[in-house]
Amino acid sequence: MFAVTSGWASEHRTELFGFLLGFLVGDAGKYYPEYETRARHYMKSAIATNMACNEGNARLLRYVQMALDSIGIGSHRIASRNVLRWNSEASNLITWMLSVCLGLKRGERTSRNRTVMPWIGSCPKEFVVAFLQGVAESDGYVSKTRNIVEIASVPNADFFYRLIHMLRFTARKYAIRRPTRIRTSLEAAAEIPLFNPLILCYRQTTLMQRHGRLKSLPPSPSFYPTMKILITRISIGV
Repeated sequence: MFAVTSGWASEHRTELFGFLLGFLVGDAGKYYPEYETRARHYMKSAIATNMACNEGNARLLRYVQMALDSIGIGSHRIASRNVLRWNSEASNLITWMLSVCLGLKRGERTSRNRTVMPWIGSCPKEFVVAFLQGVAESDGYVSKTRNIVEIASVPNADFFYRLIHMLRFTARKYAIRRPTRIRTSLEAAAEIPLFNPLILCYRQTTLMQRHGRLKSLPPSPSFYPTMKILITRISIGV
């Protein structure tokens, strides 16, 4: 679906993991089942996602599946007529991601509880961008009438605001004291990029149409190895 190889997925495993964490803060963290195990082990958790049934969300969940595959967790689509349902295997690793990486306590959900992620400030830019993409693909919105992109989150809007500024882009938060959403320009959203150009869901296409740059989308990642070979051949005169 994404015209990438297993080698690409292995090379970009860090970004895939960052995206998966962002998706856990977004749609996947609002509800997830937990399964009791022996006391000396982590409680197992699973990702259970219900989304509107459309092509863009189907591509998004396929990308999530690739991210889960990269860390050895299986997932599958569940048959449903009107809703796109996607569940993962129950895993101690998902519990570790929720409790250690996101800082959530048992029973907490991202719809009402803030994440605690001080460690992300020392991460490379690529990881932070991938994380924000996972969030934006869940809770992002591109205005069709105004030149803005928003991410809505009652508990984590201020956190997303700080991450965007950490990347040296400008964002605003509303309301000021207890923000429930952050807003940035089309130009900033396209340059970050706030939506994953590989998934190419409706948010990304709307952004590029609004920004007037639909024809300048980055090529598929499978393009880059080919380009590298061509440049090498030219440099050695082959």
